[in-house]
Amino acid sequence: MATVQYRPGNRFSDRVNIADAAVDWQGLSPQERKLVVVEDGLPSLAGTPELRERAEALLSAAWRGKIEGLTHNEDGYDLPAERILLERESVTTYINSVDKQITIDSSGSEGKTSMQSLL
Repeated sequence: MATVQYRPGNRFSDRVNIADAAVDWQGLSPQERKLVVVEDGLPSLAGTPELRERAEALLSAAWRGKIEGLTHNEDGYDLPAERILLERESVTTYINSVDKQITIDSSGSEGKTSMQSLL
């Protein structure tokens, strides 16, 4: 397992990796982004399990074809998360559809989400 410090990708590219998509979806501040680590293509941040859940949901959706991009090799096998490149517009469309399914707890902050159901 390769664990590295998170480094944002090119924000102007039409393609995005799983870690960038999940970090953007989570809405992390610049200070929080500096604390993110990436293990085998999936980002993690202590105290923020939702980040990993979002990355896993994006990965699963990509493998199932719900998000367009480079997700499988020429033999049709799933690429590992660290090698996947997704179409940014397709990611945005997927995230917008999923955000409608996330529940909000009574305190107004994001509660237990239905992320696991998206996998």
